[in-house]
Amino acid sequence: MNMSKHGISESFGEKKYPILITVCFFLITSLISFFYHDFWTIFDQDGLIYLSAGQQILEGNGNNVSLPNSGPAGPILFAILEIITTDGLIATKIVSIFSGTTIVFFSYHVFRNIFDYRIAIISQLFIAFNPWMGILSISSQNDLLPISLAIISIYFITKNKLGFSDILISASLLGIAFMFRTQPVIFFLAIIIFIILIKKDKKFKIIGIAIFIIFFILLCSPMLFYNISTYDTIMDSNTNYYIAAHSKYSTPEWKDYLFDNISKDKQAFLYDQNLLLKNYFYNLFYGQPSNLFGFENKVSASLIPAIPILGLVPVLGGLILFLKISPTRKTFLGIFLTSSVTITLIFLIGNIQDHFFAIIITPIIFLGIQNFKKLDKKFVLLITIAIIFSLVMAILPLRSYKHFLYLWIILAPLCSFFIITVISKLTLNVNTKTISPSNISKNSRTKFLLFVVVSTILIINIGYSYVTLEVITTGNSVDDIIQNFMDSSEKINKNKIDYEKITSILESDPDIQNKYVMANYILFADAVNAKWIGVQFQEGQEGDPIENYITRKNWKNWQIFFSNISSEPMDRHGTNNVIPDYIIYNPKDFHLESLKILSQPENLKIPKSFKLLYDSPHTGITLYKINHEN
Repeated sequence: MNMSKHGISESFGEKKYPILITVCFFLITSLISFFYHDFWTIFDQDGLIYLSAGQQILEGNGNNVSLPNSGPAGPILFAILEIITTDGLIATKIVSIFSGTTIVFFSYHVFRNIFDYRIAIISQLFIAFNPWMGILSISSQNDLLPISLAIISIYFITKNKLGFSDILISASLLGIAFMFRTQPVIFFLAIIIFIILIKKDKKFKIIGIAIFIIFFILLCSPMLFYNISTYDTIMDSNTNYYIAAHSKYSTPEWKDYLFDNISKDKQAFLYDQNLLLKNYFYNLFYGQPSNLFGFENKVSASLIPAIPILGLVPVLGGLILFLKISPTRKTFLGIFLTSSVTITLIFLIGNIQDHFFAIIITPIIFLGIQNFKKLDKKFVLLITIAIIFSLVMAILPLRSYKHFLYLWIILAPLCSFFIITVISKLTLNVNTKTISPSNISKNSRTKFLLFVVVSTILIINIGYSYVTLEVITTGNSVDDIIQNFMDSSEKINKNKIDYEKITSILESDPDIQNKYVMANYILFADAVNAKWIGVQFQEGQEGDPIENYITRKNWKNWQIFFSNISSEPMDRHGTNNVIPDYIIYNPKDFHLESLKILSQPENLKIPKSFKLLYDSPHTGITLYKINHEN
């Protein structure tokens, strides 16, 4: 009788808490999104550009649109929702909120398909309280929807009784996700490998893989058809600019070649094989782990981004524990040999600074191969996703936390398993193999310590989220935010003041809809329905007068092209040779020195045709009206 009640209670709890976490996540992100983060910010730049591109596509001018790092589905969805809601900010945020909520909900069910309840629920908490998951869920971005679709596809493919209908649904979801971003193709490849591994029936494998490929292609075929009919190519994405601009190693000639081929040769990054390989292995063995775990800064996608490097410990620890390594002579010999060979190769053909992570990961790969048969096949799917992600994405110099959110489908359970195992080992004082949920549930000391550790991580992440959100929305420094919080003093929202002042001034121009605003951010021009010339204030030649800059004289061809596709409306074919009526300058250290005088209204080098309309006392941003008659 008691066992029956306990079983019913546990079953109810398993259903109750994941739903409660999901509902709380949805309500909190909705409230913050619509009542606090309620205006366009620089952080929302990408979402606003995608919305503008979608509007242009729906207007029948998609031929002039270029989205190098995205498919057309996101922009079109944003534009359709804007028509329905009549508010672009609300339209884009609806997508983010529901996508983030979907990730939180289905991540638990994916974990429950593979792991026990405690790992699943703690992993769900880690995802729900991941600072970037929350921040992206309240912002206008195009990143979370394809991730949510990919995670739902993993849920169907990891069900205990995998059938053809599950494979069909999984493939369809990934096909749709692929129209938003290209990263879901990593899940596509991993699932094919998974189907091969999990089923012994050759007939099931052949039919299952055939269904998976056919429905993936079928569901992403609208994008493929659109690209062929509009641009005469299957895939319109192009990574040349991103690789050239952000790669660790480069030469001026290589950069110029990649930049010049932004709109021409998509394979231009293969031009210099030596540089390609040098950057590839740097990205694989330092760039990716550094930006994932925060080796150099606190902007990372790790478990605790506020504390650099610390998030690496539970991931590696959890992975080692999952591999079920036996402390045998063969194991130690294998670790010694793989480490020795790796170190030797690094000193011969690499360098320790760029490739040191290979010394860590190579022995773990060896142990994984050695213990492959011991691993749960569903867990192998998650490992396969991580491996393919690392190998494929190392072509690009991944820098943003957004790029790594796909990996949280494996990072979260690794961290959870490590924390649960270590705490259980410390408090129960038993062999790791004998640790079970029943042991944990019966030991109050274990439960208390587990609660303290997990709660501490979540509280740190809440604090990190608060500070980061304040930086994004107010423009205040971290020190100012902390000081204001400690003193309970009234805070000044610098970003909102600038936004309202500048848009108010621009709106006073009765013909603003036909005017061009040159700026490195779209939000000011878009808010008043003006046209926008996107720039980075790095184009042209250092020392050129400002008059040359605004006419784009001495700009390189690729700089003009990139500005054209970063403007509103986009001008992929360069048919518009426009000159700005207004210029908004937001000072940055990397801008050309000759343009930095725009933040000094009294500087005599500023053209007489420039009339100062606004000079922010908070951020230094300036707004000028250009009189073309002078």
